[in-house]
Amino acid sequence: MPIEKEKFDGLRENITAEKREYHCTYICRGVVNTNEFPSSFEWKCKNLSDPFARLISVESTRQLSAELHEMTAHYSTLPADSTQRESNRDQVPNPLARPVRRRWTTGYIETYPQRDLDNKAIVAANNEPIRGGIPIKVPYLVKHYTRNEAFFNEAAAMATIWAMNAAKTIVCTKFDGSEQLVDQQTNISYAEVTYEFWQAVGSNTWDERRMNAGSYWLEDGKPKYLEDAEGVKSYADGAILLKADGSQLPQGSSPNWLTFRVFRIANLGLLGLPGIS
Repeated sequence: MPIEKEKFDGLRENITAEKREYHCTYICRGVVNTNEFPSSFEWKCKNLSDPFARLISVESTRQLSAELHEMTAHYSTLPADSTQRESNRDQVPNPLARPVRRRWTTGYIETYPQRDLDNKAIVAANNEPIRGGIPIKVPYLVKHYTRNEAFFNEAAAMATIWAMNAAKTIVCTKFDGSEQLVDQQTNISYAEVTYEFWQAVGSNTWDERRMNAGSYWLEDGKPKYLEDAEGVKSYADGAILLKADGSQLPQGSSPNWLTFRVFRIANLGLLGLPGIS
């Protein structure tokens, strides 16, 4: 095993009310992989451990000889530290060559299906569909990307923002650039560009769906209204279910739905972001 021993005076601790940090220096021989260090804090020569402090980074600190060197493993109980250290680990000098930073969150949309999640028809006791339907929350995945680019591409932003891929499953909802920055070490100019995409799950797409219903129906291409016993026409306010040709569906039929495309189609793969095509 390339790790020779724990350096007796190589433990530094930083204990606060918010987090516990440990910096452990080992004497190592040859090439050492990160997975050879304990995944949670252990310091055997002083019989110390903290299972909640996770390994967040390892760095080579000092060369002792042709084969021996010191490496310091950093542990923390604060998960945010791991994210920060991971994004800054082994950064290349050129800001334009640094990797894309990614994170994920979730959101939800409201759909109006004809049946609920127990497969129960969403209708009143008389089998008439409930006006407006009942919204059911459906989750979607939000993908966030930050990438250093030479400049903020206004034309690409305007061509991509609020556009979806050909499959209609991913829509670009953010394409923002920070101010133009200059790396102090390399003097290279760049902008931090942030992207956000909403990805539908399952068979859902980003088309809008509406119940095919109206306040009247068509017979021989002409409007037909509900009438009372005396022949007085009434306005049904969207309660009449319709077929695709505008005629009235029979009483008790399940409604059908109309689909509308509300976002442009764009080739999101041209952005060159992982997982977006």
